[in-house]
Amino acid sequence: MNPEPPDTRRGFLRRLADPGRRRGPERPVPPATPLQLHIGPACLMSQRIECRLCAEACDTRAVRAVPALGGIMQLRLDLSACTGCGDCLASCPVGAATLAPRPSTTLPAPSPP
Repeated sequence: MNPEPPDTRRGFLRRLADPGRRRGPERPVPPATPLQLHIGPACLMSQRIECRLCAEACDTRAVRAVPALGGIMQLRLDLSACTGCGDCLASCPVGAATLAPRPSTTLPAPSPP
């Protein structure tokens, strides 16, 4: 079977049907900035209102609601488990959950004496 030239209608439709077929050489994908979850002060749990929707949406359990003595549940963030997927963002009714770039783990260069 002869491959269709990439600029024909048939070639275009075949690429749509099979995304593995690409036109031209592969382009390098720039490295993405890793993101992590940030819970802002508008969070209902910080205002002593039981919510837990973000914890229920998190498959990696980076956000967990843990019991507190004599009060409502409290959120615990495990940023090492956070993949930055954003599943928790849509579940927050007040928009307190946001994604921010992870802080750089590289050390600054020492200053000259």
